[in-house]
Amino acid sequence: MRSYSKIFRNKDYGFIREEDMPDSGYIYNSLPRLDEIDWLTTGETSHLADNHCGAVTTTNMIIYYLNSTQDQKVTKLKAFDIFEQVHRFVGNGPVPKLSGKVRKIFHRYYKPVVHKRVRRTYEIKQAIDEGEVITLLLMANLFDWHWVLCVGYREYFNGDFYLEVVDAWHNKGKRFYKLKSQAFLVSAVTYDLGEGQEGKIDNGV
Repeated sequence: MRSYSKIFRNKDYGFIREEDMPDSGYIYNSLPRLDEIDWLTTGETSHLADNHCGAVTTTNMIIYYLNSTQDQKVTKLKAFDIFEQVHRFVGNGPVPKLSGKVRKIFHRYYKPVVHKRVRRTYEIKQAIDEGEVITLLLMANLFDWHWVLCVGYREYFNGDFYLEVVDAWHNKGKRFYKLKSQAFLVSAVTYDLGEGQEGKIDNGV
């Protein structure tokens, strides 16, 4: 019965605000300069598309790339322009695979990127430690799937592992997703955008 509920009834991806996270006994790392970014959301673009978390997540990856590696501050107007460009490639959902579309967009408009599908926790950690951004496809139930951007992690000394995500629903504020919890991680793909600075690892107090 519990398994049935998980597959068909769960509507919650389990994202946790930073202020609600356990506050001690962890190692934390994230990509640099995240606080400077005003992320785009599905709500802001709902008049342009539908079921479009894949396009918004791709747009936010480009915003991160321009801000952190090209030192370009992306205005909201510019973000909308990027989204319309991205949406021509990605389209409305459901979008089960995003990496090929991301590669085409970057190759045409920005620069060639290297991507790699990862499956293990240590691979996700390594990607963040090396300054790479990650797209995650999460499944809340059989019919509700959601693309997010992974930009950091918290690894607690008790073994719990959380990913810091840009959830495509909020412009600001850190949110975390606990691995092997509420939503199922369907896929994780890392992208080496180049020229980025590696984050600084901090110990929680």
